[in-house]
Amino acid sequence: MNALQKTLAIVALLVLVSQTVRHAYVLWLEPRNSVLDKYDRPLKDEISAATSLDQLLSRYDQAHTDAEAARKEASKNGEPEYKLAQTEPFKSERALHEAISQWEARSKEIHALKFYWLVGVALSALGMLIYILRRRWLGLTFLIAGFTEIIYWTSPTFLGISTREFDRLLCYKLAFSVVSLVLLLLVIMTQGIFSQADAQTEERATAAGT
Repeated sequence: MNALQKTLAIVALLVLVSQTVRHAYVLWLEPRNSVLDKYDRPLKDEISAATSLDQLLSRYDQAHTDAEAARKEASKNGEPEYKLAQTEPFKSERALHEAISQWEARSKEIHALKFYWLVGVALSALGMLIYILRRRWLGLTFLIAGFTEIIYWTSPTFLGISTREFDRLLCYKLAFSVVSLVLLLLVIMTQGIFSQADAQTEERATAAGT
């Protein structure tokens, strides 16, 4: 069992350390500007600066009203709408619609992150308790289940529009990843997974059993 514990602990450490570093990089160091920003910078700045979903919705209402009026005008003139897709106000309407959808998706992800991370911690705590009570395989099973939940829900989010809600999600994931790393180190030390003495004891017990 000691070899399995070491393998699982090393894999979990590698994943948590690498994703913690990535969260910090994306949140604080990753460049967010593009050479194409000068063509749509005002709208992009508005989306990035929005502090609430209501602000984006208010801006979208205006863009949608303008787009509907433009659609009616285009219909009267016999112009197909697809030719106007990259012009205003259709471009702003589409960008704001996507930003609102992304904001709502990130809000749901934050809610799920909090819930499932707590579930993972609860499973891990139960696993530790069972392990201490000498039901080692059952305890290890709960620990694996708990840290699987923790690692999955704190894993990186690779796609997202730069909004305050996206940054808030990154902050949560970074904080939870750091706490998860500390919890994993506590489990490793409590169980003495990398303890040479424990490994030698287990080897003697295995040899005596044979």
